[in-house]
Amino acid sequence: MDFDYDTIKTVPFQDYSVATQGNIKNNLLEITIDGEFSSSEYCKQIFKKVRTIGLSELVDFLDYQCAQLRSPISWLNSLEKLISVNMASFNTEDLLHRHSKWVGEIISKRHDLKAESVQHARAQKTKHFLNGYSGDKVYSIDAVKEKIEVMETAEEKVLYLKAQIKDYRQNPPEYEYTLKPKFDQLCKLEIDDILDSEELLNKVKAKKATQKKTAAVDPKGQILCNTNAFLDMFFQMMNDLSIDGDPLLKITPVDLASMICENIKDKDGYPISRATILTILDPNRPDKRPKPHKRYKINDIDG
Repeated sequence: MDFDYDTIKTVPFQDYSVATQGNIKNNLLEITIDGEFSSSEYCKQIFKKVRTIGLSELVDFLDYQCAQLRSPISWLNSLEKLISVNMASFNTEDLLHRHSKWVGEIISKRHDLKAESVQHARAQKTKHFLNGYSGDKVYSIDAVKEKIEVMETAEEKVLYLKAQIKDYRQNPPEYEYTLKPKFDQLCKLEIDDILDSEELLNKVKAKKATQKKTAAVDPKGQILCNTNAFLDMFFQMMNDLSIDGDPLLKITPVDLASMICENIKDKDGYPISRATILTILDPNRPDKRPKPHKRYKINDIDG
């Protein structure tokens, strides 16, 4: 009597490998699904293997499947649970023997994988401290730091670290060192440090460039009025006055500040501070601009 595979109880598989009908390399050892993948169909097809595959091919089947997976131990755990929740299906002496054979080989394969992981981790530990590992996949912040050390740009380093975080979160390790922060947290700390350092470095470069530029500038023009009132006229042209919907003066505050610093002295003959210019031009700092009765009003232009 044929077995009704639609009646089996399903379990979730976090990791799996399936072959389509047009991409079968080994029909005996692969799990094939026609059409769209579903968890229930996957469980059905793998349970067919459990009930029908020759016991002499059982080890080859487990080896083949585990070799395709990122987390073979997780897959073995799910397979063992699938067999367990469908124990009622093994209702003859031959099927009970098959059940025992499957469970025994799963336990043996899982033990071998764990032993390989430990051996691989020990080999890696001689070179780097490991934060976690699963099979051949290891997570080491020391190795990551060594990798980014030779990268030239901050952007390249950050992209690499973000890729490491994504990989770690999508494929968490089966074994993890718990006396230090998790691998993704350590990568995030590296990103923060790189960005902070880059920001400070840019500020230092900008300050040095400004100091050098200021020292070389010898403004020729000079105003004979209050500096704030003079700068307020530019603010009016950039914000209050318009022609056909466009500001009377179209320029960024930074570019205008450079132009004034390079060409205009205040009424006492000193260079006008870039910080002063940017403050007066800031729409959020009305307190720094002249009171209405002290402004040079240029708002009588017809737009």
